Amino acid sequence: MQCQCPYPVVCLTETWWHSKTDAAEAFGSDYIVYRKDRNAKNSPRNPDGEPKKRGGGVAIAVSKSLKSKILRVRGSAGLEQVWIQMSLGAESGWTQPKAGKSPEMFQNGPTL
Repeated sequence: MQCQCPYPVVCLTETWWHSKTDAAEAFGSDYIVYRKDRNAKNSPRNPDGEPKKRGGGVAIAVSKSLKSKILRVRGSAGLEQVWIQMSLGAESGWTQPKAGKSPEMFQNGPTL
């Protein structure tokens, strides 16, 4: 099912996507999708110590009518994040972070 939305930018959390998920199935060819899927490295752990295999992930879908690019930003382990830079005009640009924290990171209270 493709998103039939009129928005130039769509931010998603809990995508549940994985490496074999084709974002074009959700947004078609009119968007560039920047994403960070949950994987064994950034996944919270089950009580047995194994990484959770489901859930998580963040994405930002940007209309191809806007100029955008991914920014590489170092993050802490367990933080799923995507940073992009978009140009809204000849001289403008801004950075939009999209991040999610696994529930286990809140056990000792919020740290952001």
